[in-house]
Amino acid sequence: MHENGRLPSFQAYLFDLDGTIYQGDELLPEAQATIHSLRQFGKGVMFITNESARTREQTAQKLTRMGIPTEAAHVFTPTQALIDMLHQRCSTQRIYLIGEEPLRRDLVQAGFQPVEDAESVSAVIVSNDYDFHYRKLKLAHQAIRRGALFFATNADRLIIHANGEEDPDALPLISAVQASTRKDLDGMAGKPSPAMAFSALRLLGLPPEDCLLVGDNLETDILMGSRCGMKTALVLTGASCRRHLAQAPASPDYILETLESLQSDTERELPNQGVVHPNS
Repeated sequence: MHENGRLPSFQAYLFDLDGTIYQGDELLPEAQATIHSLRQFGKGVMFITNESARTREQTAQKLTRMGIPTEAAHVFTPTQALIDMLHQRCSTQRIYLIGEEPLRRDLVQAGFQPVEDAESVSAVIVSNDYDFHYRKLKLAHQAIRRGALFFATNADRLIIHANGEEDPDALPLISAVQASTRKDLDGMAGKPSPAMAFSALRLLGLPPEDCLLVGDNLETDILMGSRCGMKTALVLTGASCRRHLAQAPASPDYILETLESLQSDTERELPNQGVVHPNS
């Protein structure tokens, strides 16, 4: 592993948000300057988040308020991929949802009917839910045992707040339903599934090898980028750190102390500080 190195130029950059661009409601160091620099040099910039408790429009508005002007079309969440899966595989519009209200609204707008019972349900969807309780687990169990498909928005274990506090994310809820029903997921909409990244690549009109995926989570961000054939960069400002590398499901191509290393983008001659090549 080399502590110094040169990061090559890419045509576009796909960024995770929480832990990479911001932490809660606070921008992380160098995030605003980095995005501005990349855009100034004509690079494509997209944002890929596993956050489903906020719509893509709300996420774009949040970034804009923080000083990173962003269009909703450049934000990718699990919701769009989930809706596509449901349209393709569900026999009816009746679904059972464990999740927050913005996700519910998006599903209703897409033509689905979230219900509060387990009768004739085509699919159970599990996402982050701050009001998860036993009755929700029981209804999900009953619906799946009666033949409903089982989908999830994302597989993040934790939500890490700016003050360092941690909240359980979707994975513990998915695990509870799996333990109860002994059924594997029929589909995962968010990271590490490559669905959102492929949608971003289609919008960019670029092949994976021309893009760099930047994220803070080895289990979701880096694994997704690797599955898509993109180069990946782990930034050490969020969920994963160096001690997690040995047991990671996928290894990043680069490790960045902060996003500052991405700012200089003329000939892509980067300062040597803070760039690590784990697989050289």
